[in-house]
Amino acid sequence: MQNPTYKKGFFTLAGSSGGGSGDLLADGTVALTANWDVGAYAITALRFISDQATGTAPFTVASTTVVANLNASLLEGNAAAAFEAAGAVSTHAAVITGVHGLAISAGQTLTVTSGGTLGTAAYTASTAYVPAYAGLAIGDILCATSATAVGSLAAVAAGQVLTSAGTTTKPAWSASPTVTSLVLTGTGTLASTLGNATFTTSLTAASGNEIAFALNYTTNKAAGNDTGLVVNQTDTASPGTSLLADFQVAGVSKFNINNLGVIGIGGSTSENIYQNGANVFRINAGTTYQIYTAADLASGNKFNFDDGSRALTASSGSQAYFAFSLKVNQSGTAAATDLLINRTETAVGSGTQRLISAQVGSVERFGISNKGFETRTFTKVLTDASATDVFAIAVTAGSTAGGVITYTIDVTDDDASDDQIEVGTVQFCGLQDEANWHTNISEVSTQAVESGTLATTWAIDTATANTMKITCLADSDLTTPVITLRYTVTFNNAYTVTTY
Repeated sequence: MQNPTYKKGFFTLAGSSGGGSGDLLADGTVALTANWDVGAYAITALRFISDQATGTAPFTVASTTVVANLNASLLEGNAAAAFEAAGAVSTHAAVITGVHGLAISAGQTLTVTSGGTLGTAAYTASTAYVPAYAGLAIGDILCATSATAVGSLAAVAAGQVLTSAGTTTKPAWSASPTVTSLVLTGTGTLASTLGNATFTTSLTAASGNEIAFALNYTTNKAAGNDTGLVVNQTDTASPGTSLLADFQVAGVSKFNINNLGVIGIGGSTSENIYQNGANVFRINAGTTYQIYTAADLASGNKFNFDDGSRALTASSGSQAYFAFSLKVNQSGTAAATDLLINRTETAVGSGTQRLISAQVGSVERFGISNKGFETRTFTKVLTDASATDVFAIAVTAGSTAGGVITYTIDVTDDDASDDQIEVGTVQFCGLQDEANWHTNISEVSTQAVESGTLATTWAIDTATANTMKITCLADSDLTTPVITLRYTVTFNNAYTVTTY
């Protein structure tokens, strides 16, 4: 059907003459027999009346543009009374009194902007509206009792604190709480008004280190003194023993300081350290001075002298950390020893056993094992592809010498871009009889190289009279290599040794 034309009193459909079945009369006496499309034209009338029954939309609109002045009594089946006017939510009595109710579904948020009112309380950024709850008393605390319910925690007697019972249980009041940490700010004070205040803890970890009580503090002062711990006694009356500190194990005193400044060790009054004139510390154990420990030590050092960061700073002369200035005035067959190390070996571990270990920077330079063997540690720069003298032992005719070398050879090239390393053990021995030398040397080693090759040869040189010289040849194909030998030697006896 094409677009119709209008003549007074009727529309004429294209392809037909006025009147008859092809005409749409104004009085409606001729009905449409198919859908009517007027094309890009407007139909203007006073009223549009649809007699379509409920269930089918009376008309269809393709455009989403707002229709001005369209006034309808229902919006998607809801009368106007079902909606609040713009700006009316904060004042409408129906919302406030709950006639309609205000429901917020999961995932939705009710936001009250600053200055707005929720209930009768003014809302600001730092306040929140709290509804009234029946049955509460002053001091009660509201808290969640489940994921969906709010209850209260009743107030208790003064002196108790609120403690957490975990993330799934409401908190509780406690007169003896357990806390992870307690922070005192400023000049905070912990006080006990009745005395006998007790701090109790247990160290029960299956592994690792534990500390029963640690006092950690930082000093950053422009002037003045500071003290980590002060015990200040007001001695109004102390008729018995008065100790400023007493360190005990199972109730037995192991170390104590009394209010006269005397230090007791092991709880014995005959063994103590005290200040006496110029003698700052004196160990008194009868007629013999002794320092000893009363129990075995599972690990670490029994007696440890550590001077920390303090150093010997003389610009000339000679200094010593320990100086033994002893006097001997004996007679007859008497013997004397200035330093006696007398070890009782009931059982020893599989590690190296030392009677003496003299070190520089934690590297042993001289040592004597429990078998009388001597151990020395040195560093030597080797010449590439050339036998380098490492050390020599004086061996006279009819004598023997031997030992074990444990070594590491580090190699780097001229621009430090490539490295090589070799570690190994060398066993050597030799003897000189009346006319000839008899020597043997063997090496076991392993290495890792970033590039190139590294070959190492250890040898014994006896060309010098009464001297057994140990040499090492390291051949690296890196460019201008720097070869550093670090080695420790364990001798089977005390020898005169020369290092190069």
